[in-house]
Amino acid sequence: MKSDQTEEERDEWCFEFHVSSHSPIHQSEADRLLSEAIHWAEAYRLGVGGGYKPATAGIDNTCFSWVFRFGLCASEDQQLIPRETAADLWNLLSAECQRRGFICTGGFRPFTAEELGEGL
Repeated sequence: MKSDQTEEERDEWCFEFHVSSHSPIHQSEADRLLSEAIHWAEAYRLGVGGGYKPATAGIDNTCFSWVFRFGLCASEDQQLIPRETAADLWNLLSAECQRRGFICTGGFRPFTAEELGEGL
């Protein structure tokens, strides 16, 4: 592993964040946000695995907060994703939340060894 974190490359990054608002967010809006991530990843020949769920109780497919957790992953053997590329996706998602008036907290990080199933 390289000592300079900005140069770090991985075959998968974990995106874990909350999207909230003072007014209810419809599930279709959460769908669109995840679709944005998928389309972005496909344009870079990468994959997205995971999803989102309500973080608060809701009614009629709406709630005040959704929690997202997905992996941005390589789609080819020996393909690595630079931290900078993962940061580009995070910046896109953050900007889209801001544009829609949503509060977005969290970010992306490497998966832990336990999450990757290593050492079991």
